Order: sequence, then C-alpha cells, then structure tokens
Amino acid sequence: MSSRAVFLDRDGTIAKDVHYCSRVEDFQILPTVPEAIRLFNEAGFKVIVITNQSGIARGYFTEETLARIHQKMKDELSKYGARVDETYYCPHHPDESCECRKPKTALFHRAAKEHDIDLRNSYMIGDMQMDIDAGKVISCKTILVATGPAAPDPNSQCPASLPDYTAASLLETAQWITSKQRLLSVVIPVKDEARHIGDLISRIGESLNSHPYEVIVVDDGSRDKTSWVARKNGATVIMHDGNLGKGAAMKTGVRNASGDIFVFLDGDGAHEPQDIPRVIAPILEGKAGLVIGSRTLPQSRVTTSPLTRRLTNNMASLIISVTISFLLPLAVLTNRVGQLLKLTRRNGATLPTKPKYIKITDCTSGFRAIISQGWQSQTLISQRFEIETEMIYEAVKKGLVVMEVPIGCNWDKRLSRLSIFGDGFRTLKLLSRKLLNDVRGTQIERAKED
Repeated sequence: MSSRAVFLDRDGTIAKDVHYCSRVEDFQILPTVPEAIRLFNEAGFKVIVITNQSGIARGYFTEETLARIHQKMKDELSKYGARVDETYYCPHHPDESCECRKPKTALFHRAAKEHDIDLRNSYMIGDMQMDIDAGKVISCKTILVATGPAAPDPNSQCPASLPDYTAASLLETAQWITSKQRLLSVVIPVKDEARHIGDLISRIGESLNSHPYEVIVVDDGSRDKTSWVARKNGATVIMHDGNLGKGAAMKTGVRNASGDIFVFLDGDGAHEPQDIPRVIAPILEGKAGLVIGSRTLPQSRVTTSPLTRRLTNNMASLIISVTISFLLPLAVLTNRVGQLLKLTRRNGATLPTKPKYIKITDCTSGFRAIISQGWQSQTLISQRFEIETEMIYEAVKKGLVVMEVPIGCNWDKRLSRLSIFGDGFRTLKLLSRKLLNDVRGTQIERAKED
C-alpha cells in the first residue's frame, strides 16, 4: 500500500533561515526539530524535504556545497534517532519559470512516484505561503509553522489559501499529527453492488474530509461492474477469484490496509457513512478497542426493521452477551485457576472478581471499527457472516473494551445476504467450538504440568 508522508520545507522550518546559506557551518537545525522528525519516523511517515535553492543559479554556492549542507542535516538528525528519507531541491532562478520551484509541484510528484506516497493522506509543512499553496495543489493537508522570519498571518488570508492547521513549531505540529490524525482504513466487502458502491465511496469522502483515510473494496466474486465502479471512485480494489465469504473478504481487506483503525462497512447501501466519526470517536478518545454501530439502541435511526431479522438479531445478541459475560470468563478462569491458586498461596493474589454483564444489542451489525492492534491480536477462523460475532468474542477475550453507538441504517431484508437460520446455526457452532477449545487447551496444558 502507498505510504503517508510529511513534506517539509527546509529553511525556516527545519533549520534557521540564513539568507542564501552558502557555508556548511552556517546551517543550524532549529531546537526540537530532531524530536519532531523522530515522531514522524516512529509514526510511519516518510519524511521528505522539498526546498527552493536558487542560490545555485545565482552563483552563491554550488550543488556540491548544498550536498555537504544536507549531509550535515542528516548527521545532526541521526544523533537524535531521526532521519530524512529524501531531500529534493530546485536549483533554478525564479525567472526561469521551471516546474520544480515551489509553489510548482514537480518535485512533489517525483517524490510521490519514487516513494509510492499517497498525497491525499500526506502533509505539507512550511513557514511560507508558497509551501501552503503547493500543498493545496497536490491535495495534501497543509500546516503553517511560525518558525521562519516572516510567516504569513493566517488572519489576513482569504479562506482558500488558509492552512489546515497552524503551529508554533515543527514539534507542536508532529505532536498534533501523531496524536490526532490516525489513518483510517475503510474496508468494504462487496458482491454485486455496482449500483451502491460508487455513492457509498463518495459519501465516505464527504464524511472524512478532515481525516486521513483510505478505502479498500474487496470484491468477493462479483459478476457485475462493482470493481470498475469502485476504482472509478478512487478506492483500492482487491478481487477474489470467487465467492469466499464476508469473513474472508474482511481479512483480505485488512491484509492490504495500512491504517491505525479499521472501519468495516457493508457495501449494500444500508449504512450511512456520516456515522463513521461517531463510530470511531470512542477509539480516538481511548475508551474502546472495538466499537459496533448498533441499529437497535434508542437513538438509532432505522428506516425499515423487518420483524424476523429484528427478533433473530436480538436473540443472537443475547447469546453472545451471555457468552462473553459468563461462559468466556469461566473458560479463562478454568484455564488459569491452577496458577492463580499457587499465586494466592504464595503472595496473597486474589482470584478474578465476579464477572460483569456485557450487553450487546446488535452483534450482526456489519458497521464497526477496531484498532489495528486489536485486530492483529485476534484469532479469527470464520470465513462467512459469523465473523461479526466472533470478533466480539475475541475482542473480549483479548481484553479490548467493546462499546456500541447508535447509527442510521436501512435495515431492509432485500439488501442482506445473511441467512437467518444457516448463518445463525454456524455462529452457534463457532462459539461452542471456541469455548470448548479454550477449555480443552487448558486441560492439555494442566496435564503437561502434572
């Protein structure tokens, strides 16, 4: 998958702005810049420097001198565990009207091609208006830092030229990006949804216009133009050779995702993408690891609600609630009781407290979000619709907090391929198997210890 990047101006952003810096000894990195770049490195961003250096065309210094200056920049940053992945510069005089001098964007496109960068989910950071203008042309998010000699006043600019964010320093910028702007991977498993998928992808963009995201559509054996429509609307499309099942499609999507949070949406047009910010909010706030968009909470907005599906979902949700609240803790307790008893005798440790009832109201909802670490920690074996209930079981087993939030939905039976009886039976069978395996694994381990 494509990488995210931060494009950095050099003079006034990374280093002190020296008028036509022509000597290595005059190049000085600004305070806290190494820490900021290290934060970008640790967050997985490519760090690309884009700088205008017309001093070469003016005869003030040579490209060899510029190379030594940039080597000093790398050496100084490396002392703090920070690195720049690539530096691009324009050597031309402004009067040459080249395509690489900012605010022109040739160097950005070159960097994107050479480093496989997703420009829409990247950032341009600089201390001058030309940096902001260049970033807007390539659809990056733009950030103005007030560390240059003459940073523009945001209050005096027209709305179209305003940066998306302003900061006192590059470090403040890095802290803001790495703490607030976590990449979302919106994964949509589909089969024969050409009439819905284009509008769905478009509405996702409208809902997340201020948040970095990618859309991954997994075509699970469609015979219509689903893949073509999805690509036309800007999604990354992964195709299965045949119909492998919803669970298989979700797993394929995640394997091709690069986000910090995975959001799953059904491709049949039943979900409202404007609810994505509501679904991911508890994760961004650190309150939950798995969030389910519920169609049955009092605040939910449901246009149609077939009685059979509603009753079946309520029964399935009651079963998973009892399972994760009582049966799963019992299996875990059985697994650890021997060790816990030893610890109790040894140092006064106590056994787990009384299980708490975890109420799930909509276990079959296909609209949900999970942190990437939470997904990676799970052992998911189902290939079909039962993966939705299995995710809840595994999340609680791995210690994730599970929450539900109300969403809007067109809960129309004609839009779903869920088999109430077939998939319901497979879900019960799966839960029974996982519980039994947990207990059996415990007995095998205890037998070995004995």
